[in-house]
Amino acid sequence: MHERSMKNDLIIVAIATIYQLDIIISNDKKSMLSNSAINAYEKINKEYGLKDPIFKTYKEFKEEIKRFQNDI
Repeated sequence: MHERSMKNDLIIVAIATIYQLDIIISNDKKSMLSNSAINAYEKINKEYGLKDPIFKTYKEFKEEIKRFQNDI
Protein backbone atom coordinates (compact mmCIF):
# COMPACT_ATOMS: atom_id res chain seq x y z
CA MET A 1 0.00 0.00 0.00
CA HIS A 2 2.84 2.40 0.76
CA GLU A 3 4.18 2.06 -2.80
CA ARG A 4 0.79 2.96 -4.28
CA SER A 5 0.48 5.94 -1.94
CA MET A 6 3.93 7.22 -2.89
CA LYS A 7 3.18 6.76 -6.59
CA ASN A 8 -0.02 8.78 -6.19
CA ASP A 9 1.91 11.51 -4.36
CA LEU A 10 4.47 11.68 -7.17
CA ILE A 11 1.70 11.96 -9.76
CA ILE A 12 0.00 14.77 -7.80
CA VAL A 13 3.24 16.73 -7.48
CA ALA A 14 4.15 16.14 -11.12
CA ILE A 15 0.78 17.41 -12.34
CA ALA A 16 0.92 20.43 -10.01
CA THR A 17 4.42 21.22 -11.30
CA ILE A 18 3.52 20.82 -14.97
CA TYR A 19 0.48 23.07 -14.57
CA GLN A 20 2.62 25.53 -12.57
CA LEU A 21 0.44 25.49 -9.47
CA ASP A 22 2.00 27.58 -6.73
CA ILE A 23 0.94 25.57 -3.67
CA ILE A 24 0.35 21.95 -2.76
CA ILE A 25 -1.63 21.39 0.42
CA SER A 26 -1.53 18.07 2.21
CA ASN A 27 -1.55 16.60 5.69
CA ASP A 28 0.52 13.61 4.57
CA LYS A 29 3.74 14.27 6.48
CA LYS A 30 4.89 10.66 6.15
CA SER A 31 5.25 10.69 2.39
CA MET A 32 4.19 13.74 0.36
CA LEU A 33 5.48 16.33 2.85
CA SER A 34 8.46 14.37 4.13
CA ASN A 35 11.85 16.03 3.78
CA SER A 36 13.15 13.22 1.58
CA ALA A 37 10.17 13.48 -0.77
CA ILE A 38 10.41 17.27 -1.04
CA ASN A 39 14.15 17.01 -1.71
CA ALA A 40 13.44 14.50 -4.48
CA TYR A 41 10.77 16.74 -6.06
CA GLU A 42 13.17 19.71 -5.94
CA LYS A 43 16.02 17.69 -7.46
CA ILE A 44 13.90 16.50 -10.39
CA ASN A 45 12.37 19.93 -10.96
CA LYS A 46 15.81 21.52 -10.98
CA GLU A 47 17.04 18.92 -13.48
CA TYR A 48 14.17 19.81 -15.83
CA GLY A 49 14.20 23.56 -15.14
CA LEU A 50 10.78 23.53 -13.48
CA LYS A 51 9.56 25.73 -10.64
CA ASP A 52 8.96 24.03 -7.30
CA PRO A 53 5.51 24.37 -5.75
CA ILE A 54 5.32 25.47 -2.13
CA PHE A 55 4.30 22.66 0.21
CA LYS A 56 2.03 23.48 3.13
CA THR A 57 -0.05 21.55 5.59
CA TYR A 58 -3.77 22.18 5.65
CA LYS A 59 -3.36 23.82 9.07
CA GLU A 60 -0.72 26.26 7.76
CA PHE A 61 -2.90 27.11 4.76
CA LYS A 62 -5.97 27.67 6.93
CA GLU A 63 -4.01 30.00 9.24
CA GLU A 64 -2.77 32.02 6.26
CA ILE A 65 -6.31 32.38 4.94
CA LYS A 66 -7.50 33.63 8.35
CA ARG A 67 -4.65 36.18 8.49
CA PHE A 68 -5.48 37.32 4.97
CA GLN A 69 -9.16 37.72 5.83
CA ASN A 70 -8.29 39.74 8.93
CA ASP A 71 -6.16 42.09 6.82
CA ILE A 72 -9.05 42.91 4.48
